[in-house]
Amino acid sequence: MLPKRPHRSLFDFRKRKNGEDSGRDASRGMRAAGLGMSIPFALLTGPLVGYFLGAWLDGRFCTSWITPVAVLVGLAGSIQLTVRMIRELSS
Repeated sequence: MLPKRPHRSLFDFRKRKNGEDSGRDASRGMRAAGLGMSIPFALLTGPLVGYFLGAWLDGRFCTSWITPVAVLVGLAGSIQLTVRMIRELSS
């Protein structure tokens, strides 16, 4: 009969007490992956909210200039958020 080895999960990146790694690199990598995956959503959300809010305001006040301005403001906010996320990711 074979000796039993301690069960290690596929997602357990940490080494044991005699190991070299405490798990920080794995958690840092997972955090970076999460931030990296949220960047496209951050870039898409601002202009979409700006478009829908601007279109509603244009219909409400019978104008045609609010939608492009709202989209640009949403895009600027999304870019600012993305730059912050990238700075946090690189630190």
